[in-house]
Amino acid sequence: MKRIFNTLSLLCLCLAYAPAVQADSRVMSIFHFDVNKGDATLIVSATGRAVLIDAGDDGRGLNPIIEFMNRAKREGFIKSLDYTIATHYDSDHIGGMDEVLLSKWKPRLGALDRGDQFLPPFDRNYIRRSCRGIHLSAAQSLVSWGTAPEVSCKPGKRRASCALVRYMLSAKKTRKRATLKPGAVVRLDRGVTMQVLVANGVDLKGNTAKIHFPGRRPDCAANDLGVALLVKAGKFRYLAGGDLTGDARKKVAEVEGLIRDDVGKLDVYHINHHGAETSSDARFMRAIAPTVAIASNGKSFGHPRRTVVEKRILKANSKTVVYATNLNNDNKAWSGDKKTIADLDFKGYDGMIEVAVYRRTFKVYMWRNGKRIDNGRSFRIRR
Repeated sequence: MKRIFNTLSLLCLCLAYAPAVQADSRVMSIFHFDVNKGDATLIVSATGRAVLIDAGDDGRGLNPIIEFMNRAKREGFIKSLDYTIATHYDSDHIGGMDEVLLSKWKPRLGALDRGDQFLPPFDRNYIRRSCRGIHLSAAQSLVSWGTAPEVSCKPGKRRASCALVRYMLSAKKTRKRATLKPGAVVRLDRGVTMQVLVANGVDLKGNTAKIHFPGRRPDCAANDLGVALLVKAGKFRYLAGGDLTGDARKKVAEVEGLIRDDVGKLDVYHINHHGAETSSDARFMRAIAPTVAIASNGKSFGHPRRTVVEKRILKANSKTVVYATNLNNDNKAWSGDKKTIADLDFKGYDGMIEVAVYRRTFKVYMWRNGKRIDNGRSFRIRR
């Protein structure tokens, strides 16, 4: 009897990950973690090979990311973490990455990022005072710090964060760190690829966005320099662009303008910069007109902005279905339909949005407390 109970329990756990049986076989699944503030996305191929794109803020590498991957590996859904990708160096995207890189989940093939160009300055006093466990000399000699022009990185306004230093140290320790260049193609599995559309403000054709200019935000152009990836699986198209910028009226670079012709129409748009007004420019949205848009958001900042969702995303395609990892009650934020919001109370990190991709269709599921909470909504792949 005990053996029967254990068998049934394992079967139930496996069904939490297994897509509904259908004639259209699964190609991959994309999990958008609830990290509250920040972004973290796990792509898993049909054979269990995975890539982690960003890892949320400090602590989120352990929970929910590693907790999820441990459980999924026990249940046979994930076999290996092949790559990690840091889209850019903001703490809410790389704060949890060192936790992954220093764990048993360190990537098998590569710890990928935009390289050492245009880095913020290294403040020894700040690192000594605020960043526990970092060896100052080793960290300072790691790369050439402070390469961002002062017009984009005013002294005293931005500096190398604890998260960035820890990321650099842990990525080096893996001996797998490599720089992503525009046009590079990362092959996760048969038929599942990720093409770099832009990195450090340079696109596939060598065109360059005007990143460093007088009057811009004194933020070291951290978002403008990020990596954007076009994920392809058969005819399915998905964009992961981190905090990529697009609206020059907000004193940022028009990087989205460089790639809008390369992206084309999308099945799923992982909304740039969580739905901030600096991104998802109206022209960009008209060019990509996604079937589904997903915002990785949290309690802070009021993302996604209501104006971005209603006046840009939905204006470009009124049929776009918008999802968000968290409910945000800020009066400037899009409140949306609670049926498409994973976490409604900010307690823990239990909300997640899954996109299960098949050959001809894809399905979007809501997760809460480690399991799916709905039967998913099905969409046809556009091409």
